[in-house]
Amino acid sequence: MKEKFYVDIVRIVLTILLIPLLFVFISSLMAKSTIYNPAYWRKTLLSTDVIDYLVDDIMNDEENESLFSDLDLDKKETKEMVSAYVDICLDEIFEVLIDGDTKMDRDRVDEFLDDYFIEPLEDQGMTDIEIEEEKQEFYDTMDESLSEIEDDLDEMGYYQGIDKAVRYLNISLIVEGIIIAAMCIVMIFMHQIKFRAIRNIGIAISVSQLGSAFIVTLAWITLVAGQKAVESDAEEVVIDLLTRNVGYFALIHVGLVVAGIIIAVICGNLTSQVKKRDEGFEPLEEI
Repeated sequence: MKEKFYVDIVRIVLTILLIPLLFVFISSLMAKSTIYNPAYWRKTLLSTDVIDYLVDDIMNDEENESLFSDLDLDKKETKEMVSAYVDICLDEIFEVLIDGDTKMDRDRVDEFLDDYFIEPLEDQGMTDIEIEEEKQEFYDTMDESLSEIEDDLDEMGYYQGIDKAVRYLNISLIVEGIIIAAMCIVMIFMHQIKFRAIRNIGIAISVSQLGSAFIVTLAWITLVAGQKAVESDAEEVVIDLLTRNVGYFALIHVGLVVAGIIIAVICGNLTSQVKKRDEGFEPLEEI
């Protein structure tokens, strides 16, 4: 089954146009799901390695000893307390980052204080009124810290910038998605052998992601090499975090390249089978 000449031309032109469109669309989609996605950063920064580093840093910082030095806790209990404290602080900070919420989760903080502060303070002979004053001071300190973070972000134009970037990104994704879908539908609809058009879509996917896969893989290799040059625990945590996440991105791009190649090969074989099948039928003689 032979396609008309103009159909072959349109297929080639649309395939060439699809390559940059798919590159921009997939890059924008990944940016939306990572860079501009607070849930991604929450999951990334609340990893075990990051929390362990922050806990150790707090426990080894003399300025932070006031948090637990007067509670008469053993090392294991102290680490559990600081871990819980870091977990609460990070969650509260992310609430500020996501929607500017500076209202502390009072129930969660109350549970934290009841678990680690109340009994040691009672053992020290503090009255209920004194304990309530200590708790209120803790609440005030956290509220003030969260408000200061929110004020600083607002002054920097963080919230406005994020909202604007996400809005433009969403518009871009919708427009690009519609154009790509329309081009693919037109390409498939025009062809008598639909597999031929799908093969070219697979080629466009692979070619569009080759550059991304190369760039991200190169960045990952650079980070892996850079791990040997770290000079502090903080740098080690950051480099390890970046290396792991950039590695995930590299796998995604490589996976898309492979997926496009598989689609192109399978549809190419199916196209050949359809052509051979059609060529096997002899034209009917006129009666």
